[in-house]
Amino acid sequence: MKKLCWCLSLLIITVGCARIENPLEDDQIKIDTSTATDTGDDTETDTGTETETETATETETIDTETETSDPRPPTCRTRKCLYDDDFELGVGDFKATNSISSWEHGIPSLVGPLWAHSGDNVWGTALDTDHIHNENSFLEMESTLDLSGYSGESFVVSWWEWIEGNQQPCCQTRYKFQAEGGTMIMSSENTIRHASALKQGEWVQKSYVMSSDYAQPDFRMSFYFDYHYNASTTSPGWYIDDICISSLPSPIYSSDFEADDGGFFVSVSSANSSWAHGEATNSGAHGSTKVWATNLTGMYNTNENSELIHDSIDISGHHGKEIIIAWWLQAYMDELGESIQVDYAFDDQNEWTSLLPPSNEYDVYRYWHKLSYNIGINENHDTLKLQFTFKSDPISYNDGATDIGVFIDEVEVFALDPWCDPNT
Repeated sequence: MKKLCWCLSLLIITVGCARIENPLEDDQIKIDTSTATDTGDDTETDTGTETETETATETETIDTETETSDPRPPTCRTRKCLYDDDFELGVGDFKATNSISSWEHGIPSLVGPLWAHSGDNVWGTALDTDHIHNENSFLEMESTLDLSGYSGESFVVSWWEWIEGNQQPCCQTRYKFQAEGGTMIMSSENTIRHASALKQGEWVQKSYVMSSDYAQPDFRMSFYFDYHYNASTTSPGWYIDDICISSLPSPIYSSDFEADDGGFFVSVSSANSSWAHGEATNSGAHGSTKVWATNLTGMYNTNENSELIHDSIDISGHHGKEIIIAWWLQAYMDELGESIQVDYAFDDQNEWTSLLPPSNEYDVYRYWHKLSYNIGINENHDTLKLQFTFKSDPISYNDGATDIGVFIDEVEVFALDPWCDPNT
């Protein structure tokens, strides 16, 4: 695997362990398209070398810098990245912007994760204290990435993040991916308004699926942190490590709901359900014409508690792979009482794990919005189950006001070689 990072202070490009002294012009990182066609032997050799080097580094850190045991597992990186950065050689291609910003690069200590996800260094909202009150800051790519050599391919951007907020609500985190490609602008955002909607206090892998439209010469990404609530205290905040951009294989499950219902059905335990499959005349589809929606022609029901479920997505041939779930969502909900929740489970499990906790904060998606979640390594599971749960107020609440509700389209499931296995 070839690893590229942009060193701002020296203005060099580093490839593996060798330095190229002639950086590209116009502040652009050129992705080496040869990485997509490396032989299997090269991949095995590179992966083995990298694993040995990083394991040795972690052992040295444990022995010389701390008396407590480092809880991190050995880093495993079998996925081939078109671009990656672990921030060990410097700030990478990123810089903090905005005047009210606590973003720093370095070794976390005293607060927050205490360890980087791998190696020593991270980007974080302050490394040894809580973030700034009323913060509104960006961590942005200073240069663009050239992905034009991968025309027709889809991509996945993965990174590891650690977040902690002590207020409800505490903060808003957002990641943005953009490529202009001449006159056409592609821009995707994913927003979580509340820390309660995030897995806090541990390193978690995030992944975002992007279409081939992003195979442009001027791709860039940014992380946005907003703490604007009237809270009396702050918190450690947000930490970023181990970014990887890689090509995306074909999905192991995909449905745009045009030919059929995609295998989804309304649970028999649903109360007063308004879920329906077909053409939504009150909103339209993200793709062609058909969606799953809480009413295709009008308003959702009051006092609704309904589940839309797929209980038989086959993942039996993908043991040891990372599973990524993506879908398009549009939501129009009343301000009080309504919520959309998304969960997953494996095999015959009756306990569901939350992807999106129940909240009407997703009412921010009054336009079609792509959500993408990495649920980790498939440890010998054969079946994946998905559940979309919608709830509305009883008629006695808030004057029984309703809206046109929730729309789901273009659901996909992917299985990838692991970027790093947290369970190893």
